[in-house]
Amino acid sequence: MWLQASPEESCRRAGMGETRPLLQSPDPEEAVRRLLLQREPFYAMADAVVATDGRSAEEVARDVLAIWVARR
Repeated sequence: MWLQASPEESCRRAGMGETRPLLQSPDPEEAVRRLLLQREPFYAMADAVVATDGRSAEEVARDVLAIWVARR
């Protein structure tokens, strides 16, 4: 399952990359975009995608659980 977040949301969650070595650059959002492009083929192998931007952990967990239950 791919818990998908936009580059902007990923940077916000990572504190703009302050403690993330791969995001320590003049433009952390661009660094996230590069990483997402590199990793996308692996993420695309997920059986399901759940968007997480602007959603609480509880909302995302409900969606994940619903997908898991539906596929059992």
